[in-house]
Amino acid sequence: MAADYGDVVQWNDQIIATYNEDEEMMYRPIGDDGTREAQALNYLLANDREKTLMIPEGTTIKLKQGITIGSNTTLIATGVTFVQTGEGVGILENQVTDPDYRSLENVVIQGGIWKSKHKKKPYPVLSLMQASNIQMEDMMVVTSMPEIGIKLTACKNVTMTHCEIRCKKSGIKKKNWEMAAIELNPAVPLLTEGLKSVINENCVNGQVCQNILLEKCVVHGRRGIYAAGIKQQKYRNRLHSRIRMRECTVTGTDAEAVLLENSVGFSLRKNLLITRAERTRGIHASGILVQLFAAKGKTSRLQNRISGNVVYSTRYSMVVRSQSKCRFGQTEASNNRSYVPYSGKRAMRIRHCRKIVLKKNRVYA
Repeated sequence: MAADYGDVVQWNDQIIATYNEDEEMMYRPIGDDGTREAQALNYLLANDREKTLMIPEGTTIKLKQGITIGSNTTLIATGVTFVQTGEGVGILENQVTDPDYRSLENVVIQGGIWKSKHKKKPYPVLSLMQASNIQMEDMMVVTSMPEIGIKLTACKNVTMTHCEIRCKKSGIKKKNWEMAAIELNPAVPLLTEGLKSVINENCVNGQVCQNILLEKCVVHGRRGIYAAGIKQQKYRNRLHSRIRMRECTVTGTDAEAVLLENSVGFSLRKNLLITRAERTRGIHASGILVQLFAAKGKTSRLQNRISGNVVYSTRYSMVVRSQSKCRFGQTEASNNRSYVPYSGKRAMRIRHCRKIVLKKNRVYA
């Protein structure tokens, strides 16, 4: 049923939104300590009806609980600041009820500064799972401790444009140096343990990420971007596909700028990639590291491309390799500039591909 201009939405005998002439809900912040604010936003967002919610520019939303978002949602938060102070909870996630990327569909999130102020119990600021057709635009995600800014598990057709993710370095044990600002995970028990949103166990069966695009984003963390692969026999042949990055700036302070595991058909173009990791991290001090764990003899036909990037690294510029004698498809590295301790071919270690194309790469040792 269509809403009319001036119609209101009530929750607990309080008006929390008013419809404008475009049938968009205009949110009325509650302004409490964060518990009722989250509950009111859940009331508006957690359903799967087609809807647009606009939060007034200049609003600060304080939270102690997380917000659940449903399908067919446009959330416009330009100029809005979300602050999560509850320990061990994020700001935004979805209920994981359906497999095959159907738990969350057709969502647009525009704008907002999304801050976590965790002190003891980290949790992803934004966590989506079994989701498809997701757009994130002009968002800024900031953490108060080294934790995951955005976590996508078994998601496909996701676009992040003009987003900034900054994860703080200090305040966590040294053994967690590999924690990434953005994580792309397969849906496996090891990597979904602790997520509060998983309801249907059929959603945790090795599904991977497909067709993920980051464009003109800034990412800063102990590790920048991480697409995780699993070595366990049951899941080792599950491969992420078509992860693409264009014109992004990505920094890893303690590990790679970009680590892609069990990923094929990837494209990294015109990015600035920086790792400041100590050389003692070994291979993990590379600017770009791509590696396969899939079973022996498995070969991808998808082509891979690394082109037009500027890479600063304390060890290798880029490494593409298989750890199990399986092979990538054709892989091209072209027009890249690398600033590394090693010169020539030692800076770029690309192996185990059906065909390797190297052209117009420059290395500055």
